[in-house]
Amino acid sequence: MSVERAAFITLHACPLAAPGRGKSGGMNVYVRQLASALGELGMKIDFFTREHSDVPNRVETIGSNVRVIHINVGEPDAHLDDLYDLLPDFLEQLHKFREEEGLEYDVVHSHYWLSSWVGRELSQELAIPHVVTFHTLSLIKMQSRAGEEEQSERSVIETKVIATAAGEDGMPSNAPERLSNVNKIMDIISRNGIPLKDVYIDALVFPISVDPNFGNHYFDAVNLIRKEYGPEVHITGGLRNVSFGLPKRQLINKVFISSKFRTGHLPTGPYIPILPALNAPSAVSGFVKLGNIFS
Repeated sequence: MSVERAAFITLHACPLAAPGRGKSGGMNVYVRQLASALGELGMKIDFFTREHSDVPNRVETIGSNVRVIHINVGEPDAHLDDLYDLLPDFLEQLHKFREEEGLEYDVVHSHYWLSSWVGRELSQELAIPHVVTFHTLSLIKMQSRAGEEEQSERSVIETKVIATAAGEDGMPSNAPERLSNVNKIMDIISRNGIPLKDVYIDALVFPISVDPNFGNHYFDAVNLIRKEYGPEVHITGGLRNVSFGLPKRQLINKVFISSKFRTGHLPTGPYIPILPALNAPSAVSGFVKLGNIFS
């Protein structure tokens, strides 16, 4: 699978907005750096975000192969709690723009829980992989902040069944062992009538500082799981684990994620790694030097 064009969904926060204004913060910096790095590698990135009061143009080019498309739904300064009801209209307007431009996407990457709803629907309608970075989770926020309350819809979107590829007697040492462990858990899930669309399988990312083959083990496990359970099941992973114990962790994390895009390791169907917010490296030339680790 060759990934040439990606749709980035950042519904509630435009990457053009300055950090510190409204809901703009670290996520804005992260998504812009990530898109810039991928754009420099030759991938075409289209951001889809809500139109806001100081929009200069509906479509803004912000770097090599990177555009921001503003979707006009709801009041420009609508409160964050009011955005959930706007999601279907946002999706409809996104499709309208895509059809007008004749655009086809190979993958969708959504940010934050509101955008993940749009990304999920878009990925299913286009039959393309879906990557989501939640950046924050409602359950963690409410546990760490006394009196914190979140929209009920948020916990529904963020909470599903997570099945790990770990075994009863320890961690797997290769991809077939991961699949064997997953099969045992999936048997229990099936007997309890839980649909595949609500299941997220953690294929387990281990640090390459321990074994340089661990990166490939994860990729191979993803492909085995996808072949076994088809396009409905979701696949997750703590992708930042790959760089544990090594210098230049941000660069290695970026290479690992970029390798998934560039080498076609994103299988068809919903594919949702729950990623931590990683900073894009200032120099992506290291991709070539480190790429053999994951080749």
